[in-house]
Amino acid sequence: MTEADAGPVVMTGAVQPEWLDYNGHMNYAYYVVAFDRASDVLYDRLGMGIEYRARTGRTTYVVETHVAYLKEMKGGERFTVETVIAGTDGKRLHLYQRLLNEGGEACATSEVLSLSIDQGGERPRVVPFEDGPQAAIQAMMAGQSAYPKEVSRFIAIRSQTAALV
Repeated sequence: MTEADAGPVVMTGAVQPEWLDYNGHMNYAYYVVAFDRASDVLYDRLGMGIEYRARTGRTTYVVETHVAYLKEMKGGERFTVETVIAGTDGKRLHLYQRLLNEGGEACATSEVLSLSIDQGGERPRVVPFEDGPQAAIQAMMAGQSAYPKEVSRFIAIRSQTAALV
């Protein structure tokens, strides 16, 4: 992992006209679209993008999200989405994301919990991340450890022992 890989994975964009609601603000559903596109950038960096899926039959499925809407966005406004890995247990991945306006103000945050899925066989099933992606996840997490994660509703990966309590 290089110094350039440390810190959040960044995606930039702009609020599209079709993303606006009747109040002239970015509709809440399109914040999720922006976060989802930023997740794809992260997965590409981890070597887990569309080519990985085509080659291995493995992917991730989102099973839980939490979005906090902090400040409105308007048509044409440029934004940046920063994504970091908040946690993993070998089969699950917890992402933390911030959508920032041009002034650097947080307009929304997102937390995503996804599962490693093998789509081969009769039906999709949860499996551990392969060694390559798991190593990339661990390296990226180490480079992002100092990034502030202001979680709005905490998503946690509980240990088996804690789940039994």
